[in-house]
Amino acid sequence: MLYDDVPIHYQVTADSGSVAFTYQLNDKPIALHGGCELRIGIRRKPLEDMSKYFVARIYPNGSKSSIGGQYEDGFMKASIRELGTYTVAVDTVPPEIIPINKNQWGRNGKIVYRLKDKETGIRSYRGTVDGKYALFGRPNIVKSYWEYKIDPKRVNKGGKHVVELTVTDNCGNETVSRETFVW
Repeated sequence: MLYDDVPIHYQVTADSGSVAFTYQLNDKPIALHGGCELRIGIRRKPLEDMSKYFVARIYPNGSKSSIGGQYEDGFMKASIRELGTYTVAVDTVPPEIIPINKNQWGRNGKIVYRLKDKETGIRSYRGTVDGKYALFGRPNIVKSYWEYKIDPKRVNKGGKHVVELTVTDNCGNETVSRETFVW
């Protein structure tokens, strides 16, 4: 799976408050030719709900990103594409839904939200206007904005309307936002 022969700098560290040991498979990232299965044993379970656990990649600056993973027989398993530093983390924090320029929605003819999730990322979202499905999209993939251009065939002009947006992260944490606007 390695492109060249390289010396590996392997290390295991323990933190008494952590869910699992931290495994440094190498001190610098090394790309692998394909995906490899990584299994990390769970040392302690602060939560019974195993859907809240995920394999996390740890970067030299200390930040983490989710690799995902599945729980199986006391281990979290995930597919990795590079040697680096990994551990198991827990995500119980639901995503954040931030309305953008809410008082402009009716005037601009579009509803705009910013969605954020600090741990595992957004898995799904669903929006409605007055209980009817509303197709939210991402016009600019760089910004975390989701918007719905108000369709006059689906939303009656000249009144108060209710927007509901439900956002779920990759560990199943969910947030629901209900806002009203006049159009």
